[in-house]
Amino acid sequence: MAVLQTGAASSAPPGADGRRLIVTADDFGLSAAVNAAVVEAHTQGILTAASLMVAGEAAHAAAALAHGLPSLAVGLHVVLVDGKPFLPPDQIPDLVGPDGWFRNDLAKVGASIFFRPRVAAQVAVEVEAQFQAFRATGLKLDHVNAHKHYHLHPTVGRILLAAARRHGATAMRVPVEPASVIRAVDPDADLGLHHVTGPWAKLLRAKVRRAGLAAPDQVLGLAWTGDRHGRPPARRPGPSAPGRDRNLHASVGQRRRARWRPRLPLSRRTGGPAGSGGAAIGGPVPARRLPRPAADPGIGRTRMEKAARLFALLGLILAVVLVAREDTGTLWALLKTGGVGLVIAGLFHAVPMVANARAWQVLLPGAKRPSLGAMARNVWIRESVNGLLPVARIGGEIVSFRILRLDGVRVAPAAASLVVDMAISILSQLGFSLLAVGLLVALKGPVGIAGQVTLGLLAMVPLVALFILVQRAGLFAKVTGVLDKAASGRLAGIMAHSARIDRASKAMYRRTGAITGCFLWQLLGWSLGAGEVWLALWALGHPLGIVEALVIEGLIQAVSSAAFIVPGALGVQEGAFLLLGAALGLDAPTALALAAARRLRDLVVFLPGLVAWTALGKAKAA
Repeated sequence: MAVLQTGAASSAPPGADGRRLIVTADDFGLSAAVNAAVVEAHTQGILTAASLMVAGEAAHAAAALAHGLPSLAVGLHVVLVDGKPFLPPDQIPDLVGPDGWFRNDLAKVGASIFFRPRVAAQVAVEVEAQFQAFRATGLKLDHVNAHKHYHLHPTVGRILLAAARRHGATAMRVPVEPASVIRAVDPDADLGLHHVTGPWAKLLRAKVRRAGLAAPDQVLGLAWTGDRHGRPPARRPGPSAPGRDRNLHASVGQRRRARWRPRLPLSRRTGGPAGSGGAAIGGPVPARRLPRPAADPGIGRTRMEKAARLFALLGLILAVVLVAREDTGTLWALLKTGGVGLVIAGLFHAVPMVANARAWQVLLPGAKRPSLGAMARNVWIRESVNGLLPVARIGGEIVSFRILRLDGVRVAPAAASLVVDMAISILSQLGFSLLAVGLLVALKGPVGIAGQVTLGLLAMVPLVALFILVQRAGLFAKVTGVLDKAASGRLAGIMAHSARIDRASKAMYRRTGAITGCFLWQLLGWSLGAGEVWLALWALGHPLGIVEALVIEGLIQAVSSAAFIVPGALGVQEGAFLLLGAALGLDAPTALALAAARRLRDLVVFLPGLVAWTALGKAKAA
């Protein structure tokens, strides 16, 4: 695998303006074909560095070739998944499968490494063995990276960084890829996973730099990792800004060596004949042919990311304070009483998810739209990402768009259905929450929280109306056109999609039956959520009526949506349960136990959703 990076290899000198471009090939030593491609790309092309896979079948030959190429910077490509281990399998039993190779179920392996110290210790032993094997080659260690970028895992990253410092590495590649370049090269690129892994990559880069190692400002080519094609992309990324370090990533191999079939199942994708190793790097790319992309807004920590971290910390502190000030013994006793009943209440959340899936499905035109089961899976994964990851409740929408595309839905209807579904969801939630306020007033008379929530909900009405107006008036293309002029024509590809999305959105709004059906199904979904509250209170031994459950569900959903900037509505949700519980006659421990039941629901339903997302990505890539 080859990478275009800036600054990840210590031996690459910067240019006159401080910029440094490093083209790195991974999997050096995997096979004779990869080795030959690395040599050819370095001697006849622009390759400047390679990362050695010490357990590869051609690792010794790769080391010998590297000794004859003093201008080629060589680093260590640490393999912990989807490959061959260096140590015997009996020394790392939890990391390998029955065949003695590293496991391919990345999510399960990652969970084991994080939660089981024994497995983390095996990772440390294998990493140290690979560093020792690299030292035995006699090559100078230029940089370190990991196969499948698995060092984004916090435990693996910590172990790898410590080993890199012990063995004198001066640089580590971190997969921080600018979204602007991905879009410039491929306007149809799916950025769902990019938005989820991006914050982790930036966090790792900060740790690497604090440890005194170099890390690239940008890495390019990760979005197409594993693709095999014999031609360069239609558009090439431009030069980095002055003072920036950039790293380019691509797969290398020699097409004429058709017998090369490396055993890396997760790296195989369609796009070329069997044995074609990837894009051949045949010579320097003329600088005049490279358009300069827009500056990447993701370099460094954004204000949104900083705010999310701050609010998450404050929310966690608030939640701890709210729990600590109450009778924790009573709270724990309530949770033990709930037991399996709370788990059943959490699993009931599948019922409103099916209603939401049907609401979304009716928006998609044509007989070939995904089945209800596929849409329910999509909603499940969307809610899981939004509920457990720090993505400001938008990452789930991006992921669900990607899954729709994998299910065969075209770009325009997929994006339009997502946006229209979001608009109607806001509208239906607004109606449901206003209904909850009305029921609260009918039950308890005018109370302070009812007036405050009503004012907040009414303030949303103009925003919802504006959001829907933008879609119906076809303003996406107009807004993108203004931005395209400001960006000197760099958004031309996005403009084409914006126009199609506008047309698809307006067509959906003209289907009044589908819009009405979507609204009613969503309203049913919000209402069914009250069943979860009712079951949880029953399990806790404090049953309330279905009307009270509707009040709690409607207002909790409103508060959680308003606190979207706080990951998981930490602290905010607990405080809202306390206030609503007091208004409905629930004591504080019971209200907090109900809040804890909602957190349990997130683990029981949403954690498997993240696993399903990972499994789906592997199945589609196979």
